[in-house]
Parts: sequence; structure tokens; C-alpha cells
Amino acid sequence: MDKKSGNLLTSGEKILDLNENEHVVRNFIAGGGQGEIYSTKDPSIALKINKKNDNNELFETLLRLPIPKNINITLPIAILKEKSGYIMFFLEKMIPFEKVFGRNLLPQKGEVINSWLKSLDTEENGVLFNDFYNFQKTGGKAKRLLAYLKCGIIMAKLHTNGLVYCDFSSNNVFISENIEYNNVYFIDADNLNFQEYTKKQGYYTPWFAAPEVVNGRGCTYYSDDYSLILSFFWDLIGIHPFKGQKLDTEDDFDMEDFSDNLEEKAMAGILPWIRDKEDDSNFKDKGTYDLLVRENSELDNLFDRTFSQKGKEKKLTRPTSFELTYEIVKELDRTIKCKNCEMEYVIRNEGNKCSWCDSTHNKILKVNTFKLYPNGKKNKIWDFMKEIKIDKDEISIPVRIAEDFLIDRLEEELFKIKFVDESMIVCYFNEEFEFKLADDKNEKKLYEKVKIEKKKNIQLFCDKKNSPFVKNILIEVEVI
Repeated sequence: MDKKSGNLLTSGEKILDLNENEHVVRNFIAGGGQGEIYSTKDPSIALKINKKNDNNELFETLLRLPIPKNINITLPIAILKEKSGYIMFFLEKMIPFEKVFGRNLLPQKGEVINSWLKSLDTEENGVLFNDFYNFQKTGGKAKRLLAYLKCGIIMAKLHTNGLVYCDFSSNNVFISENIEYNNVYFIDADNLNFQEYTKKQGYYTPWFAAPEVVNGRGCTYYSDDYSLILSFFWDLIGIHPFKGQKLDTEDDFDMEDFSDNLEEKAMAGILPWIRDKEDDSNFKDKGTYDLLVRENSELDNLFDRTFSQKGKEKKLTRPTSFELTYEIVKELDRTIKCKNCEMEYVIRNEGNKCSWCDSTHNKILKVNTFKLYPNGKKNKIWDFMKEIKIDKDEISIPVRIAEDFLIDRLEEELFKIKFVDESMIVCYFNEEFEFKLADDKNEKKLYEKVKIEKKKNIQLFCDKKNSPFVKNILIEVEVI
């Protein structure tokens, strides 16, 4: 029996849908605010058991909604006959964020661990070692940034179409089980609807909901964004934004704290958040926040606008899913994986130095883009940095460095850069753009590839064909 709902679904149990198809339960996968999901003997089919008996209403609602095509949301395909729920296509070899980003792995006997991490494996630093080990093994910072970037894109597309998702949590979004892949899907569409209807209901998963949802005021675009950013913070930092020192010790409790349920206060966002700039009474930090986020950075300000008193009370001031995707992709494009300690960092003013282990041995490709104007002025468009792993590495440069970030063009590339011995080869130019070397007086256009011998930097001019806006772009490529 599942503890969350009391639904008696056991392995081997047979469930019928209205088409008289039989589905054999395999095991419980995940649970949200409105029900639980189970896998079946057919690896491509899963069951959703609802707490509310609304099968017909659910299908009628989903049929009339303007759900975008090719959006990564798994929708119901048939309702159940004798239980409240439905079947859906299951994302084989995909698992919930909660499992993939959890910190419950242990090193295997004989496993090779890098020397920096191994140096932390002491009685004094045991907790820190386990946390960093799990962080690395589950993809590190970049994996989490990319996963939530894709979540933000899905949410932004829903909001653009006037739809509220409701009940976002790390149990309701799945990612590829293989750490090398990053397919992301929302799996629970039960509450999907126009805001006019969702603001009248309040289904949520404890610890993920916005304060107004917990207080019964329903779901909106703003509560969607709150839950998404909360889940992102939790998976990135490893701490819930309201589970601070007030919940860790009773020594500093005043009588009001002691008499009330602090966990309920934390869950409802009543307590100050753990990095609150106005009230540090619930402060908490493992000593890694600044290394992962950087104080006063764009991400830090985004979190503060969400979890501060103003963000909790005035939902219109919260960052949107659009803003979240923009800030995440900027952070992702500046995140470097250190080849010494295997942690990830963002280059700061002091040069190419790892913030975790102080290594300066990382070889990095740095690409900056500027918009040029006739008066000689130039405005910065984008920063892109990537570690060069081996001498024959091949790095894809995204199209966003030239035309800024568009959510529909996340995977598109502008060109590739290859490193062969001491040479740099720029190749596979995007056909929507025209390129030429900045120092080429003949202004010869580049089509196939250009090889730069024993040089650590080049400059390219770039224009987008048939576009009056993406013109006179200067691309500076440098190896540092």
C-alpha cells in the first residue's frame, strides 16, 4: 500500500482501462499532491491513480486546452475503468528529478575518486565528502542547470499559451536515467488549465508550493514560477530554502517558535529564507553557496526576489519562468568543469582559477560577442566559456551568442571549434549567417572551415541573412 494515498496497488495487480486493456502493476514510481504514479509490466505504459474522482472531467478539460505541440508533457491516453486515474505513455529509462539529484549515493569498493575529493574523506569532513561525491556523480552543477533550463522552457511555453501547470515538484518532472542524456518531461498534466480555473483550486506537493497556494488561494502563473524556482534551488544547493537553522536546533527557540510547528511554517514559507538579506535568524550555509551561486550574482538576486518577504507577499514581483531560463542559460554558458577536482565554477576577476581547489591548469575556450555601431560603440551580447578537455576536443558554439537567447533555439549551433595539435579550426558554419575574419582585408566570406595555426585568439564578423537586427556582430574567440 502506498503511504501517501492509501491506494492498494501492489505488484502484479491487474488494472483495466475503458478500452478493456489490462495493465499489470510493477512498482510505485513517484507521488504528487493529487495522486501516485506506477510503472507496469509494459515498460512504455504507466498508471496514474488520482485522489479525486474526476476522470471524465479531466479528459474533457485536456481536449479543449491549447497545449503546444511537441511540448515535453506526458498526457493521458485512456482513463481507468474501476479506479480514478488514467494510463499514459511512460518515459522508459527516465526517472524523477528527486531520485537523480538526490544525495544518497555511496562510493563503491575500489571506485576511483579524484585526489581532491579523496582528501575530504576524513572523519572531520565526512558529511562534506558525501555531499560533494553525490553532487559529482549526479552530474554536478551543469547537469542541474541544463535540467532546470529545460523545465523553465516547458513552463514558459505553457504560460505563453495561457496555461497554468500547478503542482510542480521534483516528483513530477523526469529526466534521462543515463547521466549523459538530458531529456526532460513533465509527467502530471492533471491540473493543467487556464488560470481562471486553476486559481480556484489548490492541489500541491508539500514543501514545493507557494505560500498563497498553501493558504488556499489557488494556483497561478506566479505560483508555478515559485515552485519551479524553489525546486531548482533545492536541487542545486541541496537545502530547502526555508529549512534553516531554526529547524536544526531548539537552543535559540523563543516561546512563539517553540509553541508553533516550525516545519509547517517552513513549508508555508512563513520563516525567513536561509539567505535572507533582511533577517538572518534562519540563516544556513554549508559553506558552498557562494561557490555555487555567488553572492549578489544574477541567480542570487533571482532567488532573493522569490523567497524574500516581498517575493512571498507580492507575487507580481517574482521572477518569471522566462527570466529563470535566461539567467540559467547565462550561468550555464559561464560554468567550467575543473579537470583537477571535477567540480564546476564560474571564472571571476582573479583569472582562470578554480574556486574549489585553486587549480590554474584548466584550458578554457572563451567566446565573447558584441554588437557594433557606426559611431564606434559596441555593446556586449554574450559570454560563452567551455573547458577544453583534450587537444582534439570539439566544442559547439550556440547560436544564442549572436542573437541572444530564444527558448525555441536552445539546441541550435552557430559553428564548431576543433582543436588539433596547436591549431584551432572553426567549421560547420550555420547557413543562416554569414561569417568573415575581422583581419581579412579582402573580406572573404567563410563557408566550410578556417584553420588558425598556432594562435590563441581570432575575431569574426557575423551577420544573419535576411535579418535587419542581427547585423555587425563581432565574435572574439580566445583560449585562456
